[in-house]
Amino acid sequence: MSANFSAVWKDCGFLAGTPPFLVIPREGIGLVYLNGVRSLDVSRDLKFDGGSLAVRPVSPSDLQRNLMRYAQNFPSDALGDVLSLSIGIQNTIRFGSTLLSVEGRVSGRTVSLDYVTKADRAKMDVYAASRTSIAVSFRFARYQDSTGQLKGGTTLVPSYADELVRILNRLYLPSANVELRLKSSQYVDLAQKLGDSISQDSFLQNVAPRRDTGADMTVFFVGKYRGTDDPLGQAFPDIDCAVVDDSPLQYLAPQTAWPGASLTDEQLSVLVNPTGRAKSDRDLHVVLAHEIAHLLGAGHNNEQDNLMSMNRQDFKFSKDTVRAVSPN
Repeated sequence: MSANFSAVWKDCGFLAGTPPFLVIPREGIGLVYLNGVRSLDVSRDLKFDGGSLAVRPVSPSDLQRNLMRYAQNFPSDALGDVLSLSIGIQNTIRFGSTLLSVEGRVSGRTVSLDYVTKADRAKMDVYAASRTSIAVSFRFARYQDSTGQLKGGTTLVPSYADELVRILNRLYLPSANVELRLKSSQYVDLAQKLGDSISQDSFLQNVAPRRDTGADMTVFFVGKYRGTDDPLGQAFPDIDCAVVDDSPLQYLAPQTAWPGASLTDEQLSVLVNPTGRAKSDRDLHVVLAHEIAHLLGAGHNNEQDNLMSMNRQDFKFSKDTVRAVSPN
């Protein structure tokens, strides 16, 4: 088996590609497998800039301490999930892999980590990101329907915001060291008839002025939204707000990452016509995370199966997205 780097867990900031890319917090550590290598001498077998990285093999006896530190990369409700990796990691080490602790000493820089021996070699890029905290407020817009009753707009409720922030942080914390904090969540009631769906112009004129100017960003749910570039939602960085359709139907990758949904991978596989499958909460989570990434500075890309793809989207970042949303 040739040597290669791989993730210890799916929510780890490890991006596949050539070379693979590990995102680690500037204040903490990343854990990664070097597969096919039972033991190594760091000074002899690993090549990296010691001024930018500190790299150490993790022994089974020191695993729990490293896992506790590694868990700081994740939302607090993921602590149990991270600590439960212990048995699996020990088995992986037993069958021929080395676990490495990687610590970044300089933020905002991509550093190469190379395993080089006469017999084998492997390469990985490492990016250290400083922790960024973003205050986000959610607004749930209701407005008059055709009869004048306050029954138009979103069917979602403000109490949903806590769950949404937890879901978003399972992506943003380990992947970019960005933590979203819920500042406020409430209804916005508009004594207006805005139609069956909200256009961009109507949103900017009637809804966006109700944003929370004390937050770093405000996300609105308005029921059905018909936008321009992103018809299922839209970000407006100049006024620090975004709007998301209540029930979007997105081109999603097969489900390979958290969060879960009631549909199977086969049902979530993209069809030629995406309306051939049922909508799920995962559509909403992906579109919401996508628009927030726009507010943080990320643009679209033409790669497949990542959050900002113009094609099939997934609940993970590309390398360029990581760099864009991490303001180092």
